[in-house]
Amino acid sequence: MRLLLLNPNTCDGLTDLMLRVARGAVSPGTEIDPVTAPRGLPYIDTRAAATLAGGMVLEMPADRAAGMDDVIITAFGDRAFRPRVRCCPCRSSAWRRRPC
Repeated sequence: MRLLLLNPNTCDGLTDLMLRVARGAVSPGTEIDPVTAPRGLPYIDTRAAATLAGGMVLEMPADRAAGMDDVIITAFGDRAFRPRVRCCPCRSSAWRRRPC
């Protein structure tokens, strides 16, 4: 299985952290391709920041999704948001310290 892991933040340190968490949760042999947002905000911690990052989340998989079995969007969840894709908010204690 090949997974595309999208970090809507511009922080490579967060992408690395998200990748470590994801690797601990997948089956052996699963390939994970991590991608950090090329522009935007280094950390998304407000509703306004999430709104700004939303467009980037929709653009990011466009040129990378070919050959992938699924896409994981790694970001804090908004409980009022009801996506049409599977969404798993990150609430691990590993997120308590910002790497950026």
